[in-house]
Amino acid sequence: MAGKFKIIVSDLHLGAGFVEAGNPLEDFTQDAEFAQFLKEVREESDAEDMECELILAGDIMEFLQVPSLDEFDPTKAYPPEDYRSSSEEDSLKKVNLIIGGHPVFFAALRDFLNAGNPLRRATIIKGNHDVNLHWMVVQDRIREAVGAAGERRALLTFEERSISREGIYVEHGNQYAEKINRFDDFEEPHDPAHEGQLVLVPGSRFVIHFFNNVERERYWVDGVKPITSLIWYSFAFDFAFAAKALITFLKVALIPLILSSLTLKEKPSPSKTSKPGRTLEDLRDVQDLGIRKASAVTLARHEAAKVHSALHQVGEVKSREVGARIVVFGHTHAPVSESLETGGLYLNTGTWVWVRDFSDEDEATWREFFNHPETFTKDRRLTYARIDYDEEGQPWGQLIELRGKPLPKPLA
Repeated sequence: MAGKFKIIVSDLHLGAGFVEAGNPLEDFTQDAEFAQFLKEVREESDAEDMECELILAGDIMEFLQVPSLDEFDPTKAYPPEDYRSSSEEDSLKKVNLIIGGHPVFFAALRDFLNAGNPLRRATIIKGNHDVNLHWMVVQDRIREAVGAAGERRALLTFEERSISREGIYVEHGNQYAEKINRFDDFEEPHDPAHEGQLVLVPGSRFVIHFFNNVERERYWVDGVKPITSLIWYSFAFDFAFAAKALITFLKVALIPLILSSLTLKEKPSPSKTSKPGRTLEDLRDVQDLGIRKASAVTLARHEAAKVHSALHQVGEVKSREVGARIVVFGHTHAPVSESLETGGLYLNTGTWVWVRDFSDEDEATWREFFNHPETFTKDRRLTYARIDYDEEGQPWGQLIELRGKPLPKPLA
């Protein structure tokens, strides 16, 4: 195995493209950088005669922010019903728009794949934002776009949830994070209440009904993770925005999923939390429950820390259960490299879209962010995991930032 290596990326969130033409819902603008990255990986593979596998570990495509249309106008604000369907037919329309909006990306993937020596192949694992990859018609369309059809079909494989082989375990991670993004059956995510549709978990409905609207005014909004942290931070620094988010959640999701793990000074009465469509004045009663700036920020930090801790703990379990020396997740958009008690390594591949950890920032920084987000959103950490193998076939991994900036060493 010493003559092989793996590259793992996640959370690229390719949408319908055409940012310059006016599409505010497109988050991935690094097509050229990704193409150059794969070119360098390809050149190393050729020069060293090393087999390479590219693992795309979930949320590579942003089906929730792509309408199911044959023709796409990047300047038009489409209604939620144009985004909700996840049928085979509508998922194919969505993936066609994604492919059409990112020709450089898919050409780079096509150039990367190689059936000869050295072998270069790719594996795509679905995440909660691209659960539509479950459909075979979507997989075949992607194979067609990257030249992996017919005799070259084996160069691109799709996994419903995870891979566990060659000393590594890779999964997107949404099944262990916030409850709003978990599926009852992620391997077969069919909606029992709507024939021919896939399940829309509460987090997905929130994206369709909230983010797809608010990002037209606040493009930066999904750079704060997780969603629950965003809402609590907003209560501290932008109450009107937080109220709008909460109203939407009341309408499209289950509000107990947000509040069940949070402790307030007194429990809100059902009449003030369970009715959708409440006014901003009604929601100001939340302030009377003891939510102040300091406590809201504390709750937001707690939510982020809880998700991070959950994935680390699952990494420990997976390392023991399947004997993996390296466990890799994505989903959180936060790059992580941490040692496991098993002696293994937990890596989180982060994201290539804009994200920033504001957990340790003071109020002045938050105020600046909410008032002038453009001063923060230009910075992106293009992170990925690399797995190499020693002469005994044992993997060793590292988290790397494409632009060469040093990343934290694994924590003991």
